[in-house]
Amino acid sequence: MNKIKWWVVASILVATIFCVNFSESKQVIADSKREIFALGVVYKDSTVYQKPYGERNNKVTAKLKNYIGKQLTFRTIVTNRNGIFFKSYYKGKFLGYVDYRAVTFWHINYSDKHRIAYGSVKQNTTVWYTVSGRTNKKMADLNKYKNQSFRIYRELRNDHGAYYGVRFDDGKLGYVSTKAVNVFYDASMEKTMTSQMQLKNTNAKAYQVPVVNPTQQREVLTHLQNKILHVNAVAKTSNGTFYRVWYNLHDGKRWVNPVVGWVPEKDIKPIHDVTKDYRLLFNVPEQANMQGFTYNDGVYYLAFDLSRAGYPNKSKIVAYDRLGNKLHETLPLAIGHGAELSYYKGKIYASNGSLEGAKVFVVDFERGLIEKTFDFTKFGIGALATVRDDKTIILETSSSSDSNTANHVFSYINMENGSLMKQFQISNAWVTQGIDYYQNKIYFYTNDLITILNEQGKILDQQYLGFKGESEGLAMDKVTGKIQIGYNGNNRVYVQK
Repeated sequence: MNKIKWWVVASILVATIFCVNFSESKQVIADSKREIFALGVVYKDSTVYQKPYGERNNKVTAKLKNYIGKQLTFRTIVTNRNGIFFKSYYKGKFLGYVDYRAVTFWHINYSDKHRIAYGSVKQNTTVWYTVSGRTNKKMADLNKYKNQSFRIYRELRNDHGAYYGVRFDDGKLGYVSTKAVNVFYDASMEKTMTSQMQLKNTNAKAYQVPVVNPTQQREVLTHLQNKILHVNAVAKTSNGTFYRVWYNLHDGKRWVNPVVGWVPEKDIKPIHDVTKDYRLLFNVPEQANMQGFTYNDGVYYLAFDLSRAGYPNKSKIVAYDRLGNKLHETLPLAIGHGAELSYYKGKIYASNGSLEGAKVFVVDFERGLIEKTFDFTKFGIGALATVRDDKTIILETSSSSDSNTANHVFSYINMENGSLMKQFQISNAWVTQGIDYYQNKIYFYTNDLITILNEQGKILDQQYLGFKGESEGLAMDKVTGKIQIGYNGNNRVYVQK
């Protein structure tokens, strides 16, 4: 009997030891474990453990009732057969593993940066309203926008994946997987560039960024068709090349030089730069404010505005030979700004320019007298004039007082009776500086630009000059057909080679 009792006791002990060892050896292994970067707020009580619930040698580290309403940081998600647990920190210190049902949860981005980019649909995917919560709300399928480009304003990564924050043409914002987007432009594609160009397409449009997209359109550039456009950057995107351009503009106090925007390559062309086709003929000794000039038989007649020298609304005319030697000069003459001169049959026709009503003065240079005055005020302001023939003066005036925007109006006027014979105009080409007529063509000079027109007002060519200083006066050599131009600052005359 005693033997039987001892056998039973021994059996129970063995079974007990076996069971204990067996249960302790059954450590709960996580089905999944991944790193995250997230935040949450405690909203109900639960027990916090040092390890995910169910693992051996575990112990309680806290009770969440003491943290209701507090924000926790989560760095790991563990999923096992007992549930989902977050490795949690409170104010930077390890708290333990909390049950996901006791806290709110939202993802924080591993990286988050501002982007200036544009993309299009590469493949269909879901567009989400947000990618930061435990569950995210679908906004649309990306294929809804497959026929348009869209702006990329943000790029972020979290444990959900990598996403672009995008803005569609309908104004809606969403998040799209980076794998589903073809990025055809970003700011890294922009390179510094210095050049001068002009519009090829007078209806060209400029854009805020180098992409043809209606939401980024700035303006139609028709009013700049005769302007010199300065390029300061180029962007070669997968959807084409674009140039960022600006133009010269003085607001009366300072240079503001506004940036027009990005213009597609197809709408713009290199300017016809003729700077190298000219040579310096002579430096002008006179230091006064040089304005218009004319030429005849080896003699250069230059006008100098004397307003700054104490003779308001008066100019003098000085004659020079080809070497810059002074031959003769007049006393101050009441010819206004002396904006341009035109030599015709022994007389000099001086136009007043500036913002005054248009007047042309017939000057006997040798005697230093004004013989006649043509009052063309009814045709506009800021006159430049050249004599076409015995009967006709070609008068250029401005359509308004704004030299940056006013159209240039060309009037053929009968000198015998002052009647208008014909008239046409062109878009603004900047500040007017000179005019001449030669072999059925008008040579019109604005700052750094010579515009050649036929007598119907069609622009035949526009030629850029890259000299320093302000353009002042143009005169044709009627024997050789060469163009001669003036610049002030350091007063000087250039001639075509």
